[in-house]
Amino acid sequence: MNKGFLLFLFAAILLAGCKKDPDPEPTQPDSASYDQQSLLNNWGDEIIVPGYFAYTQATSDQKSFADAFISDPTESSLQAFSDKWKTSQKTWQSVSLFEFGPGSDHVIRANTNIYPCDTTQIEKNIQNGNLDLSGASRLDEKGYAAIDYLLHHATAAEVVQEFKADSKRGDYLKALVAEVDQLAQTVYQEWNSGSGNHVAEFKSATGSNVGSSLGIMINSVNMHLERFLRDGKVGIPNGERSFSGDPLPGHVEAAYKGDVSKEFIRANLKGLENIYLGTKQDGSNGMGLDDALNSLGAKHGDQALDAAIKSQIASCYSAIDAVPGTMKEAVVQDSDKVSELFKEFQKLVILLKADMPSSLGVLITYQDNDGD
Repeated sequence: MNKGFLLFLFAAILLAGCKKDPDPEPTQPDSASYDQQSLLNNWGDEIIVPGYFAYTQATSDQKSFADAFISDPTESSLQAFSDKWKTSQKTWQSVSLFEFGPGSDHVIRANTNIYPCDTTQIEKNIQNGNLDLSGASRLDEKGYAAIDYLLHHATAAEVVQEFKADSKRGDYLKALVAEVDQLAQTVYQEWNSGSGNHVAEFKSATGSNVGSSLGIMINSVNMHLERFLRDGKVGIPNGERSFSGDPLPGHVEAAYKGDVSKEFIRANLKGLENIYLGTKQDGSNGMGLDDALNSLGAKHGDQALDAAIKSQIASCYSAIDAVPGTMKEAVVQDSDKVSELFKEFQKLVILLKADMPSSLGVLITYQDNDGD
């Protein structure tokens, strides 16, 4: 895989765009119309901190099962480790939306889940015993995509033999899972009230201006939806963002495992929906953006904005389910179905990025990347 091409595509995720969604100047809503403090308390105490805690449990399990596989490579220990890798990356989908505060400080998203990975450089690193994975130029040599490659790029019997034949392969894998776990533990500790307590700062930053927690959350969720869910997981593999329009099946998330990409898309959308609805980590209902919009009487045309957003989220789930087979297969064989999913996500972008911020008095501050 050509690294220059990879970095070009990564840059394209961040910068590409033809036209902009409307970013209307927001009007300030009546702050007494909804309980914003309850909203921030629910996000901080019931969604973000418990979400990161669950993620640390998953990365810790992944690390333990990686150690077991490396010390005794068998097809059975490989399967057990692969299952924990899947659980860890699926859990990541919910917290990946929180690229602010400690998550942003440690650049956790870029250090954890840039794909596709640079397989040529990974093999060079293994042969050279190079385990220093720090630096912006090495983001595609580590994280979940690199683990996926090492575990799933060949048959189970062949992968087991590779690890038995070369201990440096195990050393590299151990470094990958250790960094994913260390980042998860660090960000969780810095959010947690028992240590770094960033959650207290988050809950106290009321209001709707640029530095408010409401403004930060809405900007973060929208940027993630545009660049990493709609484009990264769907549009780029389907050729929606390439000049040629050709599908790029090797650019789906978890390309080497192959059959979990749609499950990760659904999990990522579920994480976004939980923030919108205020759904707590235990699954119970809490104060969410839906409550705020209904309290404000926000409208989209003739209907309640909340009803429009919930309907569009449901349409996105349906569009995911309508994609046949795996994403890797679908972008080649059923590109029209994947395009429909891309379009449904784009409709959700319009509602969450234009209508909702306007109703809540929040200004979208990041650079547009719509390309619609």
